[in-house]
Amino acid sequence: MLAAYGLASLPEAHCYLRYAGRRIDVTGLPPGSASPFDALLSEEVVEPASLASEKAPRHRDFIARWAAARGLDPARVWEARERCIAALQEGAAAAAVPDT
Repeated sequence: MLAAYGLASLPEAHCYLRYAGRRIDVTGLPPGSASPFDALLSEEVVEPASLASEKAPRHRDFIARWAAARGLDPARVWEARERCIAALQEGAAAAAVPDT
């Protein structure tokens, strides 16, 4: 999917909890997965009550700045992101359906 948009990668938002000075990831990554914290490009504090309304606009703004810094069309990069997510969701749904 990324290659179709001329991209090798793109940044993705990742939410986690910080408690008592520790980062706690509760997204359900498989054991042995690489730590998402090793590849963070930036961190922003978002209060839990406003996460639903703030996550997408903040992420879209970050993508716009990231794309512009690389001479890319931000709308096209966001479209690539959306298509990647859709493909991942389709793959996950297909994997969840048992063979009959």
